This record gives sequence, C-alpha cells and structure tokens, in this order.
Amino acid sequence: MFRSGIDRINRIISQLESRDRVTYLDITSALLEPDESLSKEVMPDFRRLSEDDYPRWAKAILPWISEQLASP
Repeated sequence: MFRSGIDRINRIISQLESRDRVTYLDITSALLEPDESLSKEVMPDFRRLSEDDYPRWAKAILPWISEQLASP
C-alpha cells in the first residue's frame, strides 16, 4: 500500500548522493518479503525498522562499510 510513496521518497533522497560525503544505499530489497511487500513486522510504522530487523539492515550495509574501511 505504501510502496509507491516509499519508492518516490527514495528517488528524491537518492539525489542527495551528488553531495560531498553523502552515500545513498538502496537496501529496499533486503527488507522486502519474497512477494516484494513491506511487512508490518519489519517496519511497524513504515518509518522505522522493528528491533528484530536491524540485523537485516546491517547485513545489507556491511559490504559498503567493509569497502570503505578497506579504502585508503
């Protein structure tokens, strides 16, 4: 129900990446269910993750963090 709005907001936010020291990571797919829906269990208020789903978030951003730490 909220996916189109969330996708629109993500497109707007992604434009911030053109600024210095800003990185936009689209991790939507890591938070979606197999049917591509966003479950209330994952994001009860559709703004913040549930406490149990922060590991999904961490797993999605860890490759980027590792890459940054490996860069000189």
